[in-house]
Amino acid sequence: PTGQPDDYSYATDDRGNRTKLVAQAKYDGTTDIWYIETAKASKPIWSRVYVVEELDGFISASANTPVYSKNRQLLGVLGIDLLLSDISAALRKIKVSESGQIFVLERDGRLIASSGSQPLSFKANNKTDRYSVFNTPDPLMRAIAQALQKRFGDFKSISDQQHLEIQFNGQSQFVHIKPWRDDYGLDWLVIVTVPESDFMGQINANTRTTILLCLAALGIATILGVYTARWIAQPILRLGKASQAVANGD
Repeated sequence: PTGQPDDYSYATDDRGNRTKLVAQAKYDGTTDIWYIETAKASKPIWSRVYVVEELDGFISASANTPVYSKNRQLLGVLGIDLLLSDISAALRKIKVSESGQIFVLERDGRLIASSGSQPLSFKANNKTDRYSVFNTPDPLMRAIAQALQKRFGDFKSISDQQHLEIQFNGQSQFVHIKPWRDDYGLDWLVIVTVPESDFMGQINANTRTTILLCLAALGIATILGVYTARWIAQPILRLGKASQAVANGD
């Protein structure tokens, strides 16, 4: 709340109830951008992505809502952080294909999350910054970004779902782009890429299985045909011999 610059950090139980105080520090949230923007908007919003340098790996967007008294006086702002690392962890649990990849980026090209193992941020002059999709260490992301830029000019012009195919390291990559927006300020692009080899490998495996089954069926049919022919032919041969014997007076 305004006027109380104290920050208390508590451990919680599995239901979210506070158990014990683990840290206390002086902190005035009213000077932070997430507080200022929410108070100015006078409605629930997402903050822009921000970094807390004092906490290693803390890169977050916060969902915030202002709290008012009965006479519409601002009492404070409630916020909860969504760590970008948690989004990446959730994406890694999604099995797109054997080597498919998902990544999320802002309209300016800066990365939000990725299912890959490449880092999303770096240190420069003791400051943490996020990679753009154009300078990320991941070469596939860079290739997709260049293809999108060539086709659409910039990411802001992508207003609906898009599909494209690019060549990367000598093979086709099929790319699906979906804008993600909500009523509280999020405007991201979700990109899924799958190499042709992933699903062609399954198709080729199915083709090989079909050929083997056909050969097996042909072999079984041939064997059954031989035995059936013998089964039918033997009585006929015996009958032929008996007829010959009768004709010879035997």
